[in-house]
Amino acid sequence: MIKNVSLMHKEPFRCKCICNEKLIGETFNQTYHYFEINETPAKVVLEFEPFKIRPLLRLNKCLVDTGVAEVDVYDHKYEMSLKPDWLEMYTKNIIKSKQEYLKRENLGKDADPEKVKKWFEEYYFEQQERKFSYYKKELDQILSNLQ
Repeated sequence: MIKNVSLMHKEPFRCKCICNEKLIGETFNQTYHYFEINETPAKVVLEFEPFKIRPLLRLNKCLVDTGVAEVDVYDHKYEMSLKPDWLEMYTKNIIKSKQEYLKRENLGKDADPEKVKKWFEEYYFEQQERKFSYYKKELDQILSNLQ
């Protein structure tokens, strides 16, 4: 569950946090703005001035990718819906985004679904093999140090 939001930018700016159409707080002329969110689900609007800046967004003090997090980005505000399952949604979107990137970079934009499925099966298998070989090497080193 999201308990706080913050915005940060290299230049000082004004920020206003509105949660479920109620003003939570407003801060002026700072580079870092922090607001507690006391209710969920929440429709959060973060308005900032000057316009056309892109402050970094943090939820629960974790940096968030606004595109993956389904944040509506405007030149003067961020809008988002924070539901109790927001973290699960964000995690799924990160995985989906990475899969789309891998697909686009390795198979092309209009790849055949069967080809995509086969490629991901091979990719996951290679990742598992890589993990196994890495841990086996590490385990062998530990065992040799014990002898």
